[in-house]
Amino acid sequence: MKGPNKKAVKIDPPSEDAPHLDMTGKGAEPESTIKNIQVKVPISKHAEMKAFAAENHMSISAMMMEAYKMFKATKK
Repeated sequence: MKGPNKKAVKIDPPSEDAPHLDMTGKGAEPESTIKNIQVKVPISKHAEMKAFAAENHMSISAMMMEAYKMFKATKK
């Protein structure tokens, strides 16, 4: 038994001036574009980190950025 008759559909490539979405981040401003990262931590540590960040009036993301800055400064 043969499958359905599939005809190849040819699509022209987009023109050079066609709008496109730059997904590489190469053209993005470092501080204006946000990129998600995933960090795996034990559930108990997540709760502890979230509470610590809240006690210091910041998000976990802001806390992690501060931690990164501090860690980077110690490695110079």
